Amino acid sequence: MARGKPVVATEVGGIPEIIQHGVTGLLVPPGDESALADAIGSLLENRAAAADMGQKARRDVAERFTPERQLSRVLALVTEGLGLSARPA
Repeated sequence: MARGKPVVATEVGGIPEIIQHGVTGLLVPPGDESALADAIGSLLENRAAAADMGQKARRDVAERFTPERQLSRVLALVTEGLGLSARPA
């Protein structure tokens, strides 16, 4: 996604929280080889749509996964895990 490419992935775990189906990539059911092949084929057949999804994916990653946001998330998890109260910024 960060390289401006759409992603084809299965709908498992946290993947659907990151990939927006039809916007930043395509999601298929786990274990469905036919759906996986169809999704890949659709991107290969429609290069303009694939390029558009890729650019949207790149923008999404740049906005949602900045170093500052990632650090903030990690600090929040550590603070919560240790049972500490968060300090005001």
